[in-house]
Amino acid sequence: MREEDKKEKEKREQNQIDYQQLLSRDFQAIIAGFFPNTRYFDSRFDLLQVQIDELRRGQESLKDEIKYRFADVDRRFGEIDRRFGEIDRRFVEMDRRLDEFKKDVKEFADDLLEIYQFAKYFSFFLPLTNPKNSIFLLILASSIALFK
Repeated sequence: MREEDKKEKEKREQNQIDYQQLLSRDFQAIIAGFFPNTRYFDSRFDLLQVQIDELRRGQESLKDEIKYRFADVDRRFGEIDRRFGEIDRRFVEMDRRLDEFKKDVKEFADDLLEIYQFAKYFSFFLPLTNPKNSIFLLILASSIALFK
């Protein structure tokens, strides 16, 4: 009996293994009906990986574009700073010219005042009723004031 028991025990174990394999195949078929197989997941993950790679390439190109834009903005600000330097130089030149103009106008006004004072002095000696006397007096006073 021992031998028979062993054979029967082996037979039961074999049946149980066959039953488990059968059950696992049935179970796999049932699950496969409800859930997709791993190839589906593999293809989905491959597609996701491709999309992730494309996003990374897009991010890198965007970073490069941003760096280019910042460099371009820096270059333009440098150009604007240079232009403002040129404008500052022009304002300094214009300020210098205005100062010279003010000085020239003041000298001219002083000369006119001097001419007026000389004309007033000579008007006592010449009668101003005659236009020739007035013109002569103006020329004489101008000459004296300018060549003094």
